[in-house]
Amino acid sequence: MLIYIIKYFLSNIYYKYKLAKFRFIWRKNNKHNKTIPVNFFDAKNISVGKYTYGPIDVLRWGSDNEGLEIGNF
Repeated sequence: MLIYIIKYFLSNIYYKYKLAKFRFIWRKNNKHNKTIPVNFFDAKNISVGKYTYGPIDVLRWGSDNEGLEIGNF
C-alpha cells in the first residue's frame, strides 16, 4: 500500500514539473498574449492572437487536420 502512495505522489510531482516546463515554453513562444495552458496539447496546431488572455484547455480527438485558432482580444 505504501508503495502505491509513493508512486502516486512521485507521478503527481512529475506531472506538475512537465506541465510547468510546457507552460514556460508556451509563454516563451506566445509573448504577444497572456494565455496559460491547463493541459498538454500539440502547440503547433494552436494559434492564439494578440492580447488574448486566460486559461487554455485544449481537447483533441486524434484527427490529423484538427486545430484551434483564437483571434485577437
